[in-house]
Amino acid sequence: MKKIIGIIVTLIAVNSFAGKIPEAKSLHPELYTIQFTYAWFPSSDDVVIPDEVCKRADEDYEILLEELKETDDYKDLESDERAAAHALLYARVWRKALLNHIESSKEVEYKDLATIYTRSGEPFPEAYNNVVKGLFDAESNTLVLFELKSEYLQVSRKCTYDHICVNEWIATIQRVGGGNNNGHLLVKCYPPINVSSDEED
Repeated sequence: MKKIIGIIVTLIAVNSFAGKIPEAKSLHPELYTIQFTYAWFPSSDDVVIPDEVCKRADEDYEILLEELKETDDYKDLESDERAAAHALLYARVWRKALLNHIESSKEVEYKDLATIYTRSGEPFPEAYNNVVKGLFDAESNTLVLFELKSEYLQVSRKCTYDHICVNEWIATIQRVGGGNNNGHLLVKCYPPINVSSDEED
């Protein structure tokens, strides 16, 4: 399954295509850096992904799925593994569509929520508890967010993000907030800058 995940990541890269989302200002040499940013829209009409973008994302998924099915690694998968591969591909297509929608907007404003320095598999240090509580596990590529408090956004329910790729932005599919607080939560995990790409793999 690890090989098929690598193929999917290669098929659909989820990157900032316009470079408009502010990056973390400082990366830690030995710890993972996790940047939390809020993409705020002044109007609820702007925050929603347009129908034509949704249609194009579905079409992209079908095309990429056919490419995936042609690979030898896919043909060796069990049925449950194939279902998991389909779900991952679909999630990445939609993450990219949402990210592109956010960056294409002329109205969006980016709010810096928090920059966390943490070890893999350990709860975020207590120093950040008044802002964000969570855990990033590099081995399973999973980010668990328990709580986030800021003047722009508050998250009080547990959210789990699977198949996190370092150096890629994750955008929440659904709108968070309401009223004048319309937007999407953006999260990016950076590896320790003293760790080589070979060691990350």
